[in-house]
Amino acid sequence: MTSFDDLEVDLADVEASREGPEVERSRKKSAAWPDPLAPEAYHGLIGEIVRAIEPHTESDNAGLAIQLLIGFGSVIGRCSHFVAESDQHYSNLFAVLVGRTAKGRKGTSWGIIGKLLAAVDPDWFTNRVVSGASTGEGLIWHVRDPIETREPIRIKGKISEYHRHIGRRHF
Repeated sequence: MTSFDDLEVDLADVEASREGPEVERSRKKSAAWPDPLAPEAYHGLIGEIVRAIEPHTESDNAGLAIQLLIGFGSVIGRCSHFVAESDQHYSNLFAVLVGRTAKGRKGTSWGIIGKLLAAVDPDWFTNRVVSGASTGEGLIWHVRDPIETREPIRIKGKISEYHRHIGRRHF
């Protein structure tokens, strides 16, 4: 019986044979797991936190560090910055963690970091962290304009006026 992983390799080999040896060599290089981050990536408080969490998780250290940097930048917002030459650099970062579904441990790295940051700022975690944005539709749902509705106010069964309700989360 052929496993799914074997099937992926077989399909890649078929594609490569059509495209020639140069493309095949390029694909094999890009399929390798990336090298670990340099020790400098774990300098200071970020490194201390990652090293404290490391024995208690299956998450990749790079994933933990990236999630922590992104989450911390989101918690402090765009009010804090540092200056390099004449430019202000804010702490908001954007990243994508990529790995095999169910094997990449992408979610586990956010789970433990999210719990840590929720303890630091529960209001941020409750009101600013959303889930379900893994598809294009999910992302659009979270960044859309508020939904406005008009709800009737009834007095003795008759509509006397309307109340305007504005909300972001109608499920």
